[in-house]
Amino acid sequence: MGIVHGDICPWNLLINPETDDLQIFNFNLSAKLGWEGDVQNNGAFGYDVDRNDVKFVVFTLYEIITRDLHFREEYHPNELDSSVVLEMDAWEQHAEVRLDSPVSDYRRVLKEWVNTRKKVDKGITHYTQAPDAIDWPPLPEFPLVPFVGSMMRKPAQMRQDMIRRGVEFLRWQRPGSCELPLPRPQRLLATGEIFYDDVGGKDAVDVVEVGGDFIGNGED
Repeated sequence: MGIVHGDICPWNLLINPETDDLQIFNFNLSAKLGWEGDVQNNGAFGYDVDRNDVKFVVFTLYEIITRDLHFREEYHPNELDSSVVLEMDAWEQHAEVRLDSPVSDYRRVLKEWVNTRKKVDKGITHYTQAPDAIDWPPLPEFPLVPFVGSMMRKPAQMRQDMIRRGVEFLRWQRPGSCELPLPRPQRLLATGEIFYDDVGGKDAVDVVEVGGDFIGNGED
């Protein structure tokens, strides 16, 4: 299709538990292969060769199996080299990871896929060369907004600046967990799940941060 996701990683994958199908989401860094970007909007959606999907798939599989995230935590995309992972003597499977085949099988299939993609990528260097190429219209012109003492066209604005200027915007954030009417010992996780936290039982202390100080309902 000629589209590069640009941010393949474990937290941008969805797995259907019934069919085992894999889906990729979060295309905010996606680009058309080999495209210089929307010239009217500072190169938006331009292709970044350092965000190569094949390279990121290699790191993603390694991270899923080992739970070792230090490469992407310590290095920028342009500093990542997939050969470092591919040529490791061994990938240490994390104790909590359950696989249906040995790690060596995953590495073999990955290596074969990488070699196949190298051949394909030599023949397709621009999104227009893809068999089912996808194109999209240019972005609308970005609005003029104050930025460091001048006016610039930018795709995003700081919410506090918009409030100060009286500009309307969509308020979409969910309320804080502490504002939800959840009976103890229930807690709302970032995933939207309800977690039953019985640590401490009836003697547990509710703690709230107020002005940088933590105030609890327990006794000293």
